[in-house]
Amino acid sequence: MAVYGNMVVTKQGQALYAKVQAGTPMQFTRLQIGSGQLTTQLSSALTSGTSYTSIPVQALTSPVASGQTITIGTGSTTQTVTASAAVSIGATSIPVASFTANANYPAGTTVTLVSDPTTLTGLLSPIDWVPINSISTNGNTANILAIYQNTKLQQPTYTCEIGLFAQDPQAGEILYAYANAGAQGDTFPPYSAGPYSRQFQLAIAIGNATEVTANVPTGTWIPVSQMGVPNGVATLDGTGNVPLSQLGNVPKPGTASSTALGLIQLPPSAGTPTNPVAVYRPVSVKDMTLTSTSATTVLTYTPAATGQFKVSGYLRIANAATSVTVTLTYTSPSGSQSITLVPQYTLAVGDYTITATTFEATTSAITLTATAGTANNVTISAVLEAV
Repeated sequence: MAVYGNMVVTKQGQALYAKVQAGTPMQFTRLQIGSGQLTTQLSSALTSGTSYTSIPVQALTSPVASGQTITIGTGSTTQTVTASAAVSIGATSIPVASFTANANYPAGTTVTLVSDPTTLTGLLSPIDWVPINSISTNGNTANILAIYQNTKLQQPTYTCEIGLFAQDPQAGEILYAYANAGAQGDTFPPYSAGPYSRQFQLAIAIGNATEVTANVPTGTWIPVSQMGVPNGVATLDGTGNVPLSQLGNVPKPGTASSTALGLIQLPPSAGTPTNPVAVYRPVSVKDMTLTSTSATTVLTYTPAATGQFKVSGYLRIANAATSVTVTLTYTSPSGSQSITLVPQYTLAVGDYTITATTFEATTSAITLTATAGTANNVTISAVLEAV
């Protein structure tokens, strides 16, 4: 899973925040994901006392503008230089105003392209917009939920940027807050590998805003875990509400018997617990190493009663590109089922999300298996839970 630091409110966002404290309504519009990184690395060494008019770097994931300030090194030994021309994503050299290296900087030294992300007015390398699904407030914080779907992705795509946009009454739509995971982002699968979604949950400071809203487009997907929708998702109607016909029975807090086998669902007006679902706590495995090239059972569970479940997880390829297959088997009311969650194709070194899948299973075993092309090169984590 991606590891993002705290989101920072941009300079534009800080200006809007001040207006909101004075009574301007806060309106969040949408999220955006991207692949640009704030730093890169030297691809070859710089020698102390030597003059340079360019710096060799690993292939850039974000563009560099002419006049942009760049810092070489970290800690107590650094040197700041200025880009003398613009370069695009993928470039392996950055032209800079002539400078003399003040120290030896070996290959692999950090090169900081953006030292202050609050100055950003957009993502470094945008990929796609993400609609906001819901928003709620808790004191001085807005809790925002957004769900991304991979319908536009044609190839595995690395993502490490998140931007939250808002409407400023004078400046228009602005980048309000920003976060970057750097090299600890996620690679999203292409749509050809199967439908995939990623849920983003953000907690954003709003101060004493008296009115906080968000744009929630008609047709937005709603998670079953929040709405209790029997088939997994609901779509908003023309007024922005979930139609009552699409709402299923939602678990009623505080009514489950301590001896119940699972989560309890109640008919809307009944007081007697019914339909015990099999998983009371999620069944999970974390960072299991696939030690052979044979099919390995990642997790298995036998429900005590028929119910709806969701399985999700991620892979990490450690040393070299290899093929991986992940398969889910279970028995639904209509018979035995087998779903390939990760098709067998070669994956590069990095992290990969396993497409979350919701399904209905009877009292036969639910099993998740994985097969790696090389031993001791793949770790897998997964969770099976009731929905």
